[in-house]
Amino acid sequence: MDIDEKALNEKLAKWAGFHEHEWEHYEKKDAIIPPLGNWEDKWYSRCKTCGFDIVQSDRDNNSYTYPDRSMRRILPFFIQSLDACFKYLVPKLIKENVWDIELKNSPYYPNQFQVVIERSLNPHLARYQAQSENPALALCLAIEQLVDKEKI
Repeated sequence: MDIDEKALNEKLAKWAGFHEHEWEHYEKKDAIIPPLGNWEDKWYSRCKTCGFDIVQSDRDNNSYTYPDRSMRRILPFFIQSLDACFKYLVPKLIKENVWDIELKNSPYYPNQFQVVIERSLNPHLARYQAQSENPALALCLAIEQLVDKEKI
């Protein structure tokens, strides 16, 4: 099974509350932000989707607002990092009233991790499962099933 890792990562980031900025650069004379000091080598930019204004030192268009409202140039790579999953994705699951999250070694396949997410006391109503050699990827795939099925 081939997985588009970048698309999966971006989908989960969007679900978890990350916002990707699409910067539109404009001239200093059109800036809402007044220049402070010498800004001759700076770029004035406004996000096309949220209207956020910023003064940048380069014209790099890649930046993201994190759920804690900080801004960074890269997204966490959820499918490779359990730390990132537990920092950003699991709290979102808890807010969405997930009943149980189980991460364990697969009983059927050696060297595989299995993730089971349940949204109900009745496991037959809302149960999402995935497995992979990478525990972070297994968790991400199970969360993706939940997001796709329930559109939360």
